[in-house]
Amino acid sequence: SLPPVRSKRKKQKPGKKTDKIPGHDYASWDKFDVDKACEDVDAESPEEDDLELPVQVIDRLKEEASYEKEQVTRGQDLGGV
Repeated sequence: SLPPVRSKRKKQKPGKKTDKIPGHDYASWDKFDVDKACEDVDAESPEEDDLELPVQVIDRLKEEASYEKEQVTRGQDLGGV
C-alpha cells in the first residue's frame, strides 16, 4: 500500500524575479542608471523623517521617566520596595 498524497494542490511559484546584471557584463553596467535605481529604492522605503519623534514627545517621555523614578525613590525611602 502507498502512503497518502501529502499535497494535491500545486505550489505556486513566486513572482518573476527582477533582472539582475551579471558582474562580468560591463556593457550592461555602463547602461545602468544608478540615480534612477537610488530613487526607486528611496520611493520604496518609508520616510525616515516620520520615524523621528518631535521634541515635545521626547520632553514628555523624560518627564514621565523622572516622575516614575521619583516615585520609586520615595517608595524605597518609606521602607517599601
